[in-house]
Amino acid sequence: MIKKITKVTLCIILVVFAFSLLMAWRLDVFVKIDEKKPSSCEAIELFGSAEDIEIDYLNGTAYLSILDRKGLIQGKDVQGSIGRIDLNNMPWEIESVFSGEGLDNFRPHGLSIYENTLVAINHPKDRGEDPESIETFSISGKGIAHDKTLISPLLESPNDLVLVAEDKLYIGNDSMFNSNINSFEKIQQQLGRPYSTIVFYDGADMSIAAKNLASVSGLNMTKEGYIIASETNAKRIRVLKQLDDGKLKKLGAISLEGSPDNISVSGDEIIVAQVASVSSLIQHFISLQNGDYKPSPSKLESLVFESDKADYVRKREIMFLSLGEDISTASVGAQWDDKLLIGSITDDKIYVCQLGE
Repeated sequence: MIKKITKVTLCIILVVFAFSLLMAWRLDVFVKIDEKKPSSCEAIELFGSAEDIEIDYLNGTAYLSILDRKGLIQGKDVQGSIGRIDLNNMPWEIESVFSGEGLDNFRPHGLSIYENTLVAINHPKDRGEDPESIETFSISGKGIAHDKTLISPLLESPNDLVLVAEDKLYIGNDSMFNSNINSFEKIQQQLGRPYSTIVFYDGADMSIAAKNLASVSGLNMTKEGYIIASETNAKRIRVLKQLDDGKLKKLGAISLEGSPDNISVSGDEIIVAQVASVSSLIQHFISLQNGDYKPSPSKLESLVFESDKADYVRKREIMFLSLGEDISTASVGAQWDDKLLIGSITDDKIYVCQLGE
């Protein structure tokens, strides 16, 4: 009897140990950060963090999703704005082009641009209870004007979105606030189990375009028209083909070492921000809740996309990798000429680096 109990106890210990090692690996506990950064970088201070940056390459304008996310983590009632930079006019200055006027609440997240249309994800104050929305804007020489608000039960936990036409877009749910997932399923989700969806808006209605994705935190479209989606919990970028009815067909994936966030596209280059250490990110959020500050590593990788290659990548290069003491929790990178603009989840600034030096 004692031998049986000993064997059972040993088995339990081994299972717990193996699971602990798996979780430690999933959370990047053993990751070593070897910094690689351009030699010349400078910060532009903000009244909040720019979680997403979208560049209008035709007009040389950058739009920023600005919100006091540190205050949000600490439970403050915060309101956000959309900022704009005229990239053709040096030195760069950030102006506010929308402060939420006309809306009861404005807490922007992901952004996307198509010609003269800008869209932004807007989170409610009580996430998981009140409806999420998409705010649409018209762009003009004077700035941006709010057009309409899109709401649907399919917007469970929207994180990012991409316009594919002026009135058509895809929205990625990251499942973070999905009330249909129980506690055990949330653990499985963190282990990479796919519970996320991508929603398609056709100009009138919303429908599910793709299912079974591992937490969609970034969306964009390649120059060939493929939709690329960050599957954060699976450490990969999913490549999908648009079908005539708006549905998305899974084609393959690009493997990454980090957990991907926002994706920027310029020509055949993809710049993907990645969480290099999930455990450090968790510690960063905990420190902010406690009124302290502990930086989390930042990572940006450039991928040259090639649809004919088996892994879809012709070339890859680390553009920026730091321990986070210069800019923490990088969530987006976008390139304009020889400059790299870096936005953060929580740091109240953007970081601009000179490339090629």
